[in-house]
Amino acid sequence: MIKHIWSVLCSQSLIDASSNNISLIGILEEIHLTRKPSSPKRQKETTKGKPAFRIVMEWVTLWERTQDESANFGPVRDIVSAPSGEILVQEEYNVDFGKHNRMRWRRKFSGLPERGPGRYQFCTQIKDEKTNTWESVSSLPLEVFVETQ
Repeated sequence: MIKHIWSVLCSQSLIDASSNNISLIGILEEIHLTRKPSSPKRQKETTKGKPAFRIVMEWVTLWERTQDESANFGPVRDIVSAPSGEILVQEEYNVDFGKHNRMRWRRKFSGLPERGPGRYQFCTQIKDEKTNTWESVSSLPLEVFVETQ
């Protein structure tokens, strides 16, 4: 079985090549954006056809294999939700412990689909293979404030 240890939103993460330790730079709890009044050119800035906030950030998660079992892999799902509850991003991947007992997962963002100011939620889930259901193991809020100049 695999176990979620922690998840963090940050501006940047750095991994030391010699020690393999990670440094998390600029932990994000909220962001404040300033927007100029809308113009036709600015309205064309999009992510997959929809407006996007220009935010550079990383979602970093640490996983561990439990010692009582020999599972080498497990299905995981990341979900990003807008303040309205609309799912903006949903991606499944496998945590693979083929060689190590711990593993970090880093998801880098260069933009976030824009659905207005409010609380965006970054949720990590793990699939229970026995019941075929998803269990939330982490939910990170990110408050987005938007000011128009």
